Amino acid sequence: MAAAVHVTPASGSITHVVTAVRVTVTGASSNDATAYDSTIYPTEPAIEYTLQFVLSGQDTLKSPVFTPASDGTAEWNNVILPAAGSWTLNLVDAVPSTIATATVVVA
Repeated sequence: MAAAVHVTPASGSITHVVTAVRVTVTGASSNDATAYDSTIYPTEPAIEYTLQFVLSGQDTLKSPVFTPASDGTAEWNNVILPAAGSWTLNLVDAVPSTIATATVVVA
């Protein structure tokens, strides 16, 4: 399953400085199966991610570093976006490389 990011309430229904947003991640790998090593524990290292909201002219909002649950899910709750505009939401791994992206319109 490919990784994806979603916001609640829906994009376009968010008012800056007023609406608390919940970000949901699905389909993210929690372990790196390509780095299997039977001599260490855990045998597959965890993959760490951050979520980042980006809008030109604004500070980038970053979540704490997290590892998704074994089913590939994670949440970032109560995010308040400080400005109106079309924000880009990125799921970024520790390498860093962008894994999934969504556009979020804020009034």
